[in-house]
Amino acid sequence: MREDALGMAAAGLAAGLAAAGLREAVVCPGSRSTPLALALDRHPAIRVWVHLDERSAGYFALGLARGQRRPAAILTTSGTAVANLLPAVMEASHGGGALVVLSADRPPELRQVGASQTVDQVNVFGPAVKASWDLPVPDLAVPGAHWVMAGVRAAAAAAAAPAGPVQVNVPLREPLLPTWPDEGAVPPAAAVHQSILVTDWEALADFGRDEAQGVIVAGAEDLSGAAAAIRWLADQWQWPVWADPLSNLRGRIPAIATYDWLARSLPDAWRPHRILRVGPIPTSKAAGQLMARVPTGVVDHPGRWRDPAGSAAAWFSADLGQWDREVRPELADARRGSAWVAEWRKADEAAQRLLAQRLAAAPPSLSSRWAHELAAVVPDDAVVMVGNSLPVRDLDKFFWGSDRFGVYGNRGVSGIDGVASTGLGIAAGRAQRLVLVVGDLSFLHDANGWLPVAPYGLSATVLVVNNDGGGIFNTLSQASLPPQQFERLFGTPHGLDLAGIAALYGGRYCEASTWRHAAAVLAVEAREPGLSVVDWHTAPRAAYAAWQASTEAWLCEQVARVVWRGAV
Repeated sequence: MREDALGMAAAGLAAGLAAAGLREAVVCPGSRSTPLALALDRHPAIRVWVHLDERSAGYFALGLARGQRRPAAILTTSGTAVANLLPAVMEASHGGGALVVLSADRPPELRQVGASQTVDQVNVFGPAVKASWDLPVPDLAVPGAHWVMAGVRAAAAAAAAPAGPVQVNVPLREPLLPTWPDEGAVPPAAAVHQSILVTDWEALADFGRDEAQGVIVAGAEDLSGAAAAIRWLADQWQWPVWADPLSNLRGRIPAIATYDWLARSLPDAWRPHRILRVGPIPTSKAAGQLMARVPTGVVDHPGRWRDPAGSAAAWFSADLGQWDREVRPELADARRGSAWVAEWRKADEAAQRLLAQRLAAAPPSLSSRWAHELAAVVPDDAVVMVGNSLPVRDLDKFFWGSDRFGVYGNRGVSGIDGVASTGLGIAAGRAQRLVLVVGDLSFLHDANGWLPVAPYGLSATVLVVNNDGGGIFNTLSQASLPPQQFERLFGTPHGLDLAGIAALYGGRYCEASTWRHAAAVLAVEAREPGLSVVDWHTAPRAAYAAWQASTEAWLCEQVARVVWRGAV
């Protein structure tokens, strides 16, 4: 079992390096690096050079990279062998050269316990490398695509302008002689197209030109600077756009707002055959699961490799903040009148009607209500910041979009800390006011975020969706634990009075028990100067989770009956 995982890891890494253009590898003899040396040597697209001295070998590999103007690899065993590469790495850093350092390493259990030939190799080159990755120990639980993508990412990152060195640290357990996977078992590597802005707009246009049944997914990041380019592609291919609420495309371009709900019950005839994702992964779990099963191209910022499922079929690099400047109308060949797009828009309209009906009949304290009616309470001079866990998920499910204001979130690592401060900074930098929607735990996490309000004359209105604890866990598997244990470890009720935080920073405070009350206060406070906190005490966490589950089941049934059978 271990040997199979070892062979898959080594073969996948070599395949990924080759797919991203690497053709030369310098190998220094050593034991720990055995599977990597064998994998490089057996790959038909890679020529292996054997060199006995690591210091000289590093410079030789750098010469290969510079002479061919493409990435080259240098492989060493663990310990001081890696340290001997530092001079060549520094030269590549300052003088240029796409050098990929493959440093074999001892596994984590042998580090810092006095094991022979074991040093701290993780990020050993410090700022001299453009990037450094410490890969997992090969294991069958790690998908084969992970190793392929690691190779693609390393070679492409080294080659991206300005070319420079990167390190891939590979911890390996004995035995070190791998059993190689069968032919075809290594997942295919994604094609890498660098710099759309310069050379590869045609390659991107070709990605969807011959596929009638595809979708464009706009991820959880402000993509307003790419709106025209995304719309242009959607028109070219006649594909619908599934827009995450944080993309700021809902309400700005024709987009499918209810795709999270619709994707949960897709019949085979409605499943896309190809997907283009722009930016990061979306908030929607259903869309993420679908992309893991469908060939997906990814357009992302240079140096970003956001593909946790390892399913990317092609990579394109673009400055998404300014992508609209590069729209290429001379490539236009749009297929007009696509029934595929028209049917998706009908499905979206039907799902919106069904969800509006469901929300209208929901309890007055149900926390999801705010997302559906957000646009009605936000003034034109505001930016909206939405917290993680439940708020951003409610926004994804029930907010159909607006062209009057931008919506932002911290979805890079999706933490519940610092949300208030980030939103306040966005608003301050634009001389606008902030409307913040955040859970009670997240509000408590960043209580000191309101320090700049008074001295700088900032204005912020906060809707605290207060369910007294971590409501997200009531929707996860932890909810099946014994109630007392669940509440103590995951529900974490705090019972704190939030009025004191508002008073501490000179803010106004109002407590609400229904959405109607909260909305009425927000509509007024969102136009007043200074800080105001609307503390909305919502339905209990368990009641929220039960309503969400029943709504999903109900909507899937309604969509199957009303939408997918054509009665829209």
